[in-house]
Amino acid sequence: MTGKRIRVTGIVQGVGFRPFVYREAHRLSLFGTVQNTSHGVEILVSGGRINELIDTLKRRPPPLSRVHSIQVETADVAAADFDILESDSSGARNLALPIDTAVCNACLAEFFDPEDRRYLYPFINCTECGPRYTLISDLPYDRQNTAMASFKMCADCEGEYRNPKSRRFHAETNCCAQCGPAYAGIEQAATDLMAGKIVAIKGVGGYHLACRADDMAVIRRLRDLKERDEKPFAVMIRSLEVMPGLNEQEKALLSSPEAPIVLTRYDSPSALAPGLDTLGLFLPYAPIHHLLFHLTGLQSMVMTSGNRKNEPMAVADGKKIFAGIADFVLDHNRDILVRNDDSVVRQMAGIPVFLRRSRGYAPGSVAVDFNATGIVGLGAMLKNSLSLGKQDRVFLSQYIGDLENEAAYQSLSSSYHHLTQLLDIKPTLLVADKHPDYLSTRFGESLNLPMMQVQHHAAHAFSCLAENRLTEAVAAVFDGAGYGDDGHIWGGEIFILRDGNYSREDHLSYMPMPGGDACVTHPLRLAAAVLHDRHVHFPGQEKTIQLLEKKLSLFHTSGMGRLFDAAAALLGICTHQSYEGQAPMMLEACAQASSDEGVYDVTGLNSGDILEALYQDNASVETRAARFHHTVAAQTVLAVQRVATRNRLSKVVLSGGVFQNLILLANIKDGLVKIGLEPVVHRRVPSNDGGLSLGQVFWAARQRPH
Repeated sequence: MTGKRIRVTGIVQGVGFRPFVYREAHRLSLFGTVQNTSHGVEILVSGGRINELIDTLKRRPPPLSRVHSIQVETADVAAADFDILESDSSGARNLALPIDTAVCNACLAEFFDPEDRRYLYPFINCTECGPRYTLISDLPYDRQNTAMASFKMCADCEGEYRNPKSRRFHAETNCCAQCGPAYAGIEQAATDLMAGKIVAIKGVGGYHLACRADDMAVIRRLRDLKERDEKPFAVMIRSLEVMPGLNEQEKALLSSPEAPIVLTRYDSPSALAPGLDTLGLFLPYAPIHHLLFHLTGLQSMVMTSGNRKNEPMAVADGKKIFAGIADFVLDHNRDILVRNDDSVVRQMAGIPVFLRRSRGYAPGSVAVDFNATGIVGLGAMLKNSLSLGKQDRVFLSQYIGDLENEAAYQSLSSSYHHLTQLLDIKPTLLVADKHPDYLSTRFGESLNLPMMQVQHHAAHAFSCLAENRLTEAVAAVFDGAGYGDDGHIWGGEIFILRDGNYSREDHLSYMPMPGGDACVTHPLRLAAAVLHDRHVHFPGQEKTIQLLEKKLSLFHTSGMGRLFDAAAALLGICTHQSYEGQAPMMLEACAQASSDEGVYDVTGLNSGDILEALYQDNASVETRAARFHHTVAAQTVLAVQRVATRNRLSKVVLSGGVFQNLILLANIKDGLVKIGLEPVVHRRVPSNDGGLSLGQVFWAARQRPH
């Protein structure tokens, strides 16, 4: 019979797409087949209601799927029924990869049902939920290409797998306590958690270190053992009812299938997030989390990434890695093939913004208006992620982390090779940061492929441009540090962007950094150096002034992040940073406590003028912190307006890690709108270095010969 061949691309494997098509085809009395292929899903179908099937695929596909394209052509179909065929792995791959999602409500109902055969089984899943990307060794997405290959389904599970009426029909990770993976020591883990001990838990994308969130003694102990003095801990809460002050947007994010950590206002002083007015919360997303809450009766637990200081999240060898840190290691016997840390999201200026994009979202893709085939963006040094181009899509890796040692370097290498294999991408051009000493750049050099290098903050700007499918704009890029085209350290830049080219039109005035990076850890040194020429001196800063006057180890920076560091130190809010971004985060929290909307009388983005005005102000610390934010925002709007008017541009890209500051982002957006300009922000990738690799691909696509 004459029928149709329907090719569907996107996230259409590992999400119950074939069973969904099977059921719809039978409902519509259609004949044919559905099959996983290397490019996605292919449907051969005949019958009178084919258009209804196509309309269903467009309008209401399976909940976890993400359809990128549907191509339809006439074809001969020989079938007397409708069946699911074995996967076809031949042909070029052009698809999105399935992601890891939280256990669904249907599975949870079975999980807590004493009469169900999967009662309290910590690996319960179905076609609509559970781990996917962290289990994949190859495509197409079939059991033999996952970490479940060594677990043979029992007769009951096999029956569900073959039953079209079952929610587990063709669920590749289907299993139960009789045939699936298992944990060793769950009862011991629960007992230790209740007793105030530290437990390492092997989960979906790696280990977590967990303890009671209501026991300050064990939290302090965890900080000491993990060498994490003040950096905030994420907290997993049993249910939304534990935190009644959440708004509807936060509740929706927390309870979504992606189940990210959501940064929310938290006013009570706490050892969980010292000096901050926010706390990272998330809900149980793996069955083991629900089981531990069930066994312990706890309402909340610290659940922080399981790693040693400066190393990536552990995925194996928990007993060895956490010796001396965890009192007990809760292991399971299924391999984690891909490291995938928790995503972090914050509601900012009315939209959800990624602070870290990983589990639940990665490795998703962004549609772009250029041919990205073969280009790989290698990211930067901190918050590293990769971007891999294929036709008109750029695939973004999971969060890889800070490249500070050999373990992190190996994580970058394995992520690169795994993704290029899965996506069948043959890199022809690498793009690295301009900084000569970044490990991401050195990794690129080791691959012996053509490589280009682009300035750090230009890549930030291009990332936002690519995500929003624009070709030109004014850009304000506010960041901590990046190697500048003039040899100085940039980070407070106003650019003009036009079709892959950039020009630096304005910037925060340079600040001296005697001693280099020591000014980051001890930001009062930076404040003292900036104000030295203004005859403002601080006790205890004599060595800084000597270095400054002798021009020893002297660097200059236009980094907006450094200006925020100096302001926080000047106000006595944070004079020693134990983790990246601590001072600006504490400064923002302090400013949130004030309703003052005043600004200082300064001209332009002049770091010295702004810091001197802050120093001379006699108002409360909270008021001065607020005025600092409003001043930077106001001067940014004026600087952008001058550049936009000169160049007849109306759109303004806002990118860089400093735009994770809620006060600054909201004030600049509002100010731009008031003068008739259109702010453009990140929605799909982080504004920090985690999204920079997308901009590298955008820039390189326009530089290479077409």
